[in-house]
Amino acid sequence: MAAADRGDYGAPLRQQWLEVVRQDGSPCSAIICTRFGGRPFVAFVFTSHREAGRGLATALVAEVASRLRAEGESSLSLMVTVGNPAERVYERLGFRDAEEPQGTV
Repeated sequence: MAAADRGDYGAPLRQQWLEVVRQDGSPCSAIICTRFGGRPFVAFVFTSHREAGRGLATALVAEVASRLRAEGESSLSLMVTVGNPAERVYERLGFRDAEEPQGTV
């Protein structure tokens, strides 16, 4: 989180840093967004193992997308490793594969 706060993953969009907390105040899911490559970017989404499968990450990504749309943004990007179970979440939310960035191996 410190690297995202410093801007290592693009300019922080702190108004799009959201979290879900338990009644005891402990975090169970969070999303961190930046502006990377000129567009809003989901830099990180976290969900504790204890809370996995409850739709928290899905709700956070959907909320950020809704907020960005209301602010006039027309896109939201992210990167996910092929085979990561989160791929299905992102596909359900409408994300699609893009071409590989140039210069990758």
